[in-house]
Amino acid sequence: MERKKHIRYKCPECGGAVIWSHNNLRAGSTSTARCSNNASVSRTDWIPAKSRLCLWTGVTQRRRGGKIDLFHEDGITRIRKVFLVL
Repeated sequence: MERKKHIRYKCPECGGAVIWSHNNLRAGSTSTARCSNNASVSRTDWIPAKSRLCLWTGVTQRRRGGKIDLFHEDGITRIRKVFLVL
């Protein structure tokens, strides 16, 4: 049985998941990435007493091959990937 590798990006400030969406297919196009604990991310399970608040935002950029890179807000420093083997 072959194990699958899943890539997950973690917020550099709080360790939460990074949520992003990139709809443009052109190489070099950019979009916004946010921490899952950011106030602008919609959540159905938000309980103020138990939730943490993180204001981190980043940038996504599409490469020539079609893959997406995630960066800090400066657009230079990459976010580290976490590989999960299931």
